[in-house]
Amino acid sequence: MAELLKNDGMDANGVLYEDDSINDGKTYTLLSGERRFKATKKNYENGIGDGMFFAKVVKKPENETEEMLRIISANNQRNKSKELRKKEVNALQMCWDELVARGEKPKGRKREWMAEKIGVSPRMIQNYLKDDEAARDDEKNDQDCSNDSCDTEYEELKSDFKRFSKRARELYGVDVKITKKSINVAYEDISELKHLLKQLDLDALVDF
Repeated sequence: MAELLKNDGMDANGVLYEDDSINDGKTYTLLSGERRFKATKKNYENGIGDGMFFAKVVKKPENETEEMLRIISANNQRNKSKELRKKEVNALQMCWDELVARGEKPKGRKREWMAEKIGVSPRMIQNYLKDDEAARDDEKNDQDCSNDSCDTEYEELKSDFKRFSKRARELYGVDVKITKKSINVAYEDISELKHLLKQLDLDALVDF
């Protein structure tokens, strides 16, 4: 980042708000631009540039949920790893739940609201949510199998089930989750359900 700023300059402002409520000798808190700020500071310390960091001052967030939403929205143009995206989706999930609990449920569907906040498609949000749900189910199953009543046969087949689920998603775009007692197949709307049944060769059993 420092090398990029050295060659091309800064093409976007930071975003911050004034906050003197914490007695730490600092006046502003960054919502966006931390990497640019540190890179500018590093270049200045190395004798490069004038150390000027351009930023837009915005109103202080009213609470932690609003601050988290602003941070995520202000950084939605960055190239991010899958793991970082997952953390953002989890944070947005908590923000959504908090807003709903306060009677301030956002308009529209949750995945579309989340997608707009971080600049990805609603389908990608749905995949992150499903991955997180599958991880929780795996953890729960591991806990359930910690005693002597664990189904040994299921444990032996669990890795095969995981491969099947992954293959179904890669080949057909179908999300299949297999547990000890059920097989769950997820779909978003009727058109996707029709596609799903066709891929599983079951469409002839249903009259739409």
